[in-house]
Amino acid sequence: SILGSSMFTKTLSAFIAGYFYNENIVGTITKSPLFLGIIFLASVVNAIAFSLIANFDISLNLFTLLFDQGIFPALYTTIIASIILIFTPKRSYI
Repeated sequence: SILGSSMFTKTLSAFIAGYFYNENIVGTITKSPLFLGIIFLASVVNAIAFSLIANFDISLNLFTLLFDQGIFPALYTTIIASIILIFTPKRSYI
């Protein structure tokens, strides 16, 4: 059950991230803060959907669901992605 719910939430978050894909502006989006926003949004959707499906608890309130299991995991995912983006060498196209 954990594997199926994990696959579903990853597919859902990939669909959300893929909604912002445009082949003509891939280079400009990956260098902008919008890319980190897309990563944050997809991570929030992934974390909240996974906690709703796999770890459903009746005593879970909305604050805990949004912050403890949604925004905080997405925040450190976005921080790690921003560190990777900062230290990735810039390509020069000739």
